[in-house]
Amino acid sequence: MSESNEKQGSGRHPCEERRRTEEELHYKELLAYFKNLVWALGIFVTIAVTIAGVIFHKDLGQLKNDAASEALKAANRASQEEIDQIFKDDTHLQKFIEATMTTITERRFAAVTNKLAVVEVELDSITNAIALEQTILEHTQKTLADVNQAADISLAIIQAQNDDRKAFDTLLGLTKSVPDKYKHTIIPALRATIDRLSLEDVDFPTRTLVWDNVHLNPATSLFVDFIAVINTNDTLSSLERALIVKGLAEQSRFPINQKLELYKEIIVNTTSLEMLRRTFKIVDADAHLNLNVLGAEMYLRWINGQLITNYSNIIRTNTNDGEVFEKRAIVYKDVGDYQRAFVDMREAIRLETNSIEAKNNFAWWLATCPDSSRRNGREALSLLEPLQEFTNATVWNYAGTIAAAYAEVGDFENAIRFQTKSLMLNGMSDDDRAKANSRLELYKKKQAYHEGKKSEE
Repeated sequence: MSESNEKQGSGRHPCEERRRTEEELHYKELLAYFKNLVWALGIFVTIAVTIAGVIFHKDLGQLKNDAASEALKAANRASQEEIDQIFKDDTHLQKFIEATMTTITERRFAAVTNKLAVVEVELDSITNAIALEQTILEHTQKTLADVNQAADISLAIIQAQNDDRKAFDTLLGLTKSVPDKYKHTIIPALRATIDRLSLEDVDFPTRTLVWDNVHLNPATSLFVDFIAVINTNDTLSSLERALIVKGLAEQSRFPINQKLELYKEIIVNTTSLEMLRRTFKIVDADAHLNLNVLGAEMYLRWINGQLITNYSNIIRTNTNDGEVFEKRAIVYKDVGDYQRAFVDMREAIRLETNSIEAKNNFAWWLATCPDSSRRNGREALSLLEPLQEFTNATVWNYAGTIAAAYAEVGDFENAIRFQTKSLMLNGMSDDDRAKANSRLELYKKKQAYHEGKKSEE
């Protein structure tokens, strides 16, 4: 039965089958057409919407901009109205400004004043602290100076008691400058030293010397022999040296001027108080001054007066002795009569044209004279430069003289060169070397040396 049914179901008319097939095809074509149409419409709608959105967005932005512009204009109008309202009354504005500025100024001034007060307090505190420190420092320095001065005075007293003339002279000078508390120590020490020397010299005029012990014969030895022993024999005691001078003084065969020059040299240069006191006793045989060791100036004045008188007497009888003119010139210089000293020295050089020593002495005076009106560095150089002894500078004091002359004319390079060379040469004593070094330091500072200035000695 199933087979028959299948036969019946499949047994359709061929025309009907074709019709149905055509309908299906037509339906499919319509469906495809509508799909394409829908797709095209979708694209169109999408494009349209996009275009509309762009146009709408542009219009919206413009609307926003317009709205913002209007709002800004409104704000500006409001601000301008407020400003106009303020400026309608100039008096009110001026008062407002003045009140505001016054308030600000007062506040700032008050702040500055407060700060200034604080600073002044701090400054006063600092100033007081500095003043206190300065007071402490000054007190410490004064105390230290007092201790040093007391120590120096004590040392000088000990040295003076041990026959040191320099220490004695130092103490004597201090009596004119130190406070009274030191004078109470110095003056008794000076008096004690003077009293001791006076007691020791009581028997000096009667003392004698064993002449053989010093290899001299007072009756036959030459004056230069006496001087050589006095100046070079280091084994002599102060007493022995003074007795040799006394023995020389007793010889009438020696010129009085030579004796006076010896006394003067001892009084000026001796470092021994005992030698000084005993020399005074020797001079007192003629001077009759009878002074203690404080009388050096008086004895020198008497000796210089005697020398000037004696040299003047010689010159009156012999006007061609250049050496006597030179010696009198030296005495005039020692007493401060520079005018007569320079006149005599020029005459000595005129008479002794070959005297290197005279030219050296006069050149030194021309370069270093305490009287500025007498100084002439160029004249000093004109005396020295032609001489081989000075260009070669083989003698220390010659080199020192030309150095002083160069310094006087402002040529400190040559002054330093010759002064340095002077210090390298032999024959200079310790005292002379100290003075030469002092002058060298002056030349390095571009300062000339002039006698009589204690800061340059």
